[in-house]
Amino acid sequence: MGFQCLDLTPSSPDLALSDYHLLPGLRQQLKCRHFSCGAEAIFALETWLDGKSSDFFECLKQLDQQAKSSVQLRGDCVE
Repeated sequence: MGFQCLDLTPSSPDLALSDYHLLPGLRQQLKCRHFSCGAEAIFALETWLDGKSSDFFECLKQLDQQAKSSVQLRGDCVE
């Protein structure tokens, strides 16, 4: 069918870095909440993000830069 199987390392940029930094806190914040429309969910997300410090976003920038470096080196892990 034309698919190619790729072996991904645990440090692969294809693994969502947000899963380890962004989503756990958001998951906790939205746990057991129900929204009647998408706008309510978006408002809850924006409210949660507004409460984050600049350090939180700086960490996301660093994770993004590490991922880009890894992609440029064809997935080799770099520090």
